[in-house]
Amino acid sequence: MINFRQKIRLTLAIGLGLLLVGADYYDAPDWDYPISFIMAILTYLTRDETQALALMPG
Repeated sequence: MINFRQKIRLTLAIGLGLLLVGADYYDAPDWDYPISFIMAILTYLTRDETQALALMPG
């Protein structure tokens, strides 16, 4: 059975993979591999705050 930390790491790996595929697929000049890593790591580091804001009532 997968515990919570493994789910978060799996989600990070899938998200990073999608960002890297997107960076390769789209030829946007401002979206490359380093930016993909930065976006994924910042999202991973701020996940608790983001969840708290998303779950706040009204």
